[in-house]
Amino acid sequence: MPQLKVFSLEICRLRSRHRHRTSESCGAKRPRLIGSQWNSYHQQYQLSIQKEVASLLLGDERPIVECSFRVIEWLKLRTALLFKDQLLVPKDVKSMVLQCGLRANRTYAMNPRRVYEGLSFVQPKKGIPLMAHRQPSVLVLGIDSMSRGNLRRVLPKVSDFLGGRHWHEMRGFNTVGDNNLTNADSLSFVWKDFKSAGYVTAMSEDSPEIGRFQSPPVDHYLRPLPMPKLSRCQRKRSSMEHTLDYCTQLIERYVKDTKPFFGFFWTNLFWSESYAEPLENDEEVYDYLNRFEALGLYEEAIVVVLSDHGKQFGNLIHLRDGHLEERQPMLFISLPKWFRQRHPGFVNALQLNSHRLCSPYDLQLTLKHISSLQGAHETVLASPPSCPRCQSLFYPLPEIRTCSEAGIGPHWCSCDAYRPLPLSDNIQTMAHFVVQRINQFLTDLSLTNRCSKLRLSGIRRAQRKERSPHDDPNVCHYRIKLEALPNTVVFEATVSYNELTHLMDTDINTDISRQNSFDRDGSCIQHKKAQKFCVCHNRITTN
Repeated sequence: MPQLKVFSLEICRLRSRHRHRTSESCGAKRPRLIGSQWNSYHQQYQLSIQKEVASLLLGDERPIVECSFRVIEWLKLRTALLFKDQLLVPKDVKSMVLQCGLRANRTYAMNPRRVYEGLSFVQPKKGIPLMAHRQPSVLVLGIDSMSRGNLRRVLPKVSDFLGGRHWHEMRGFNTVGDNNLTNADSLSFVWKDFKSAGYVTAMSEDSPEIGRFQSPPVDHYLRPLPMPKLSRCQRKRSSMEHTLDYCTQLIERYVKDTKPFFGFFWTNLFWSESYAEPLENDEEVYDYLNRFEALGLYEEAIVVVLSDHGKQFGNLIHLRDGHLEERQPMLFISLPKWFRQRHPGFVNALQLNSHRLCSPYDLQLTLKHISSLQGAHETVLASPPSCPRCQSLFYPLPEIRTCSEAGIGPHWCSCDAYRPLPLSDNIQTMAHFVVQRINQFLTDLSLTNRCSKLRLSGIRRAQRKERSPHDDPNVCHYRIKLEALPNTVVFEATVSYNELTHLMDTDINTDISRQNSFDRDGSCIQHKKAQKFCVCHNRITTN
């Protein structure tokens, strides 16, 4: 598998070109007005108003602070209640939103400064039976759209942290699709296996519009809080802090307990789509990882840090090796010392597999494998129908393994070598075929009343896959990057061409990826698979 060049000449030129360009900056982290700590005497969370933070925010030595909180009951808000200085959070409260007004002087400050904060609480769970054998807790921490190459560019401190402390980096980890529903969702639902095994379970959702569950599906469930409209920076930072704070509470409550936990947490970081510069919150994520260590997480738990894919839009994917940026997400696995001593074969397998091709299907089976362990016994699990030759990473993977054996389709395989082609009539025919297939897909879904018909406007690049011994000798694969109107949408498609029958084919679900943002273009429909192909009639800007 070719590896993404972390600091290529193209990356250096890209950084230099945009070094002086102003972009939205999240700036320094704002200190929190409301502090939250666990009161061990009362066995409750305790909130306190930080007067020194209020002074800093208002620029007044003796500010007047008035706060209220509203408890959230599964997306419903209770009546607001006032509190002063400190508050013991009732044991049945799982999340709340707070609003504070800051005044310098009641007599002339008629319009106080408003500060909003949201808090969630991992309340101790009772009635969970103890394990007969020592089992490892499992924490899965996902960072959206982070390739293993770009991790080193934009999160250098986090990268250094993950480079040691018995971490195993899976350098052959390859995505299987263009969205986290394909790559990460199946991982998040592994909580069912852990729940059946007697684990305390926890998970988060990273977007308030997802709402997949009618009621909390796990013991501790984090959903984005209903906060007022915030700037993009505040929203991104608030979402990340909210997720990692909740994760910290889970560790504090259970890491030294006799009941193991399984936690799946997903977060988005704020960063530019284009410039591959170090992130402002590199230090912040690094601090959380160190805090987890101070709490004893890595001594007791198996920890997985991963992503679903790399960047899908922006300058990075248009570079020479941009197809690797999109297809090579990061995957790091850490095993506690006692677990390594109990299962030395697992450690040896991870060391071997760190340089072998693997996919999210293998990782899913690894997590299921952990949930099925009972004492010193090992369990061999059945592979999923979508990938019958996938397996747990705790067993050695084949040294020579094809993408199809790992459940990776031709469009997403980063092992295959492609060579550039001139833009011939045959390539033009394939590009028109791709656009026709997209239009037919929208027609079959009865979406043409809202989505515009696309037409080919240009071809940026064409490549042909070099044959391998595993390929059908009559079928060639072509990778074409094309533009279509309206709104100059950019797609990359893999087209198979049978040289005997002269038939072309491309799978609308797996072989075509959108390479510029479609959040605005496809906002008029809710169909997730169709959004990347849709340009809403009322969103046309270039025709």
